[in-house]
Amino acid sequence: MLYAIEQRSRQQESVASEPGDLGAEITASLRATVQLLQTIAVENGVELPETLMDPEHLAAGLGMGQKAQLADQDAPAPERSTARLDELSSNLPATDRSLLRSAYQYTHLVREWFDSHASLFERKQDELDRRLLRGEPESAIRAEVSAIEQAVATIAWYPHPIFVKLARSCHSRDWAEKASSCREEHDALDCDHYRRDSDGSAKVALIGIKCSLEAWNALSATLPNESEGILILTESLRQLRSSVEQMFPQAWQFIRPGFDELPAG
Repeated sequence: MLYAIEQRSRQQESVASEPGDLGAEITASLRATVQLLQTIAVENGVELPETLMDPEHLAAGLGMGQKAQLADQDAPAPERSTARLDELSSNLPATDRSLLRSAYQYTHLVREWFDSHASLFERKQDELDRRLLRGEPESAIRAEVSAIEQAVATIAWYPHPIFVKLARSCHSRDWAEKASSCREEHDALDCDHYRRDSDGSAKVALIGIKCSLEAWNALSATLPNESEGILILTESLRQLRSSVEQMFPQAWQFIRPGFDELPAG
């Protein structure tokens, strides 16, 4: 599609240029996003999944190009994964387990939505090409492409970080409660550390939910015919956000060092 835009800029003739590829453009955007994530991960000593770091694999999982999954191709079936989740969280209260199941199920809702809309972006590409050839301003087309790129990258990135941060938050709170029952001074210090870690992790998850909601709304604005299906996903996120805010009421007030602190002076 950008090829068509550039051709139109150079030649104001009525000859149609060959249509571009919205999928390729979004893949290029994802590649830049992945490179940034890799830099951040290295700086913070975080190891990211190989499939997440492959923009072509990720873009394919979003219905652009060859069919793929957002998660690892060798990942177990959802039922087995859920059973494993229950096993790993068996020591947590029932409310915490329910929260983690909701967060985990959202990752599958995202995958299923993109898998069931495999031709969506191809149709959107055709629509934008037609609008371009009808004479719609290039700036409007570029703005819409940018909105799609940013929304897709955000939606694809956040499901697993949301789940991981909520799992850490639940476990940290559990450890804090266990430490609080001990009388040793170091246990009291551990209790405070785990409580702060719990609130901080919950805040990061809430930020991910907020960004995801904004991204879904932006995608819905560019794909109005898909708004009903997107509403199911956003409602799932809103319910998850409500549960997190109820279970971790101090999360939004947590000050993340280097992120939420006001600059000195």
